[in-house]
Amino acid sequence: MYEVVVQREGGGALPKGHTTYTLALDSYGKFVRHILLGYTLSGIEARDYVSTCPNLQDIALWTQRLSPALVHQLGQLENLQRLSTNIERLFRASTAEVFGGHDFDSIFNGPTHAFDETGLRVGSPFFHLTFGHPLFRNVTHLELTNICEGAWSPRWCGLAQLPRLTHLAFDFEFNDVVIEGCLDECQSLRVLVLLNGVLDPFGNKLREMSARIAGDPRVVPHVVKSFSNDWEEGARGKADFWKCAEEIVEERLRPRPVLLQHATGTN
Repeated sequence: MYEVVVQREGGGALPKGHTTYTLALDSYGKFVRHILLGYTLSGIEARDYVSTCPNLQDIALWTQRLSPALVHQLGQLENLQRLSTNIERLFRASTAEVFGGHDFDSIFNGPTHAFDETGLRVGSPFFHLTFGHPLFRNVTHLELTNICEGAWSPRWCGLAQLPRLTHLAFDFEFNDVVIEGCLDECQSLRVLVLLNGVLDPFGNKLREMSARIAGDPRVVPHVVKSFSNDWEEGARGKADFWKCAEEIVEERLRPRPVLLQHATGTN
């Protein structure tokens, strides 16, 4: 009944169909499989939602504030398969933003070091994690919502080490070198979606793709008008951009019948 929770703002989770009151998270959290955490939620609120929903399979982590405690909690999810997030915020956040301006000494001499063993390295003035963190271990569908910049660096190379990654999406701007690296190195990758960076809502081309990218049948340019609506459609079992892209790739790869022409001769 409460498998899908859309929480765009802080102040309490409101399952679909409940508009006049808020149910306590701990009363239905174990049933939640899909959750959208919106931009205005604090890192603490996001952590609380994740910690009370241990069976999450799908997270749209769109909150602008992250914390080591939240990342640690994400790493505890055994069934997380779909993740949509700003990877820059997840990989690198300023200490002042992450910890709400707390004193540095209390941060680095406190319990945050407990998160190091999960793959999170805490240090001044930034904390960093990589695609080797446990939160990615079962992820099959990964949508990166930030601008994709840089070369095929050690950071991006980590995508090729994700054991179950089959679907990858980049939103808006993307870097040809990184995309080509994903296509070449991510051995299990079946679908790569370029969202709102190639076509506009009217189907007009916004930019050219390299021949390597354009010629790969796994690459699908796609336009999403409302990311939250599209995410919720997919969470409820309807067609989302992942499903649309899958169908396009399947059609491209479907074997075509070969028409044989039989030559006839005369004696």
